[in-house]
Amino acid sequence: MPRSLSTIRLFLVVLAGPLSLAGCGLGYYWQAMTGHMELMRSARPVADVIADPQISSAWRQKLIDAGVAVDFAHEQLFLPNHGGSMLFPR
Repeated sequence: MPRSLSTIRLFLVVLAGPLSLAGCGLGYYWQAMTGHMELMRSARPVADVIADPQISSAWRQKLIDAGVAVDFAHEQLFLPNHGGSMLFPR
């Protein structure tokens, strides 16, 4: 048997073991992966959502408050900043 085929078989066995023990079928993992990818494709920057006139004022205020909380955490609590605030990314 060629070396690459044995490597592929070993990979599949190693991958199939934990998946079969997890109690979830491949359909579950497929749905989780495709659902996550759909969320990532439909994501918009927070500043764009705040500027959207179709967004309710309640949601707009919640997004603004979340940005203020993140800024407070960075500036006053010295928590790590991984890309700026939600409202004003770097």
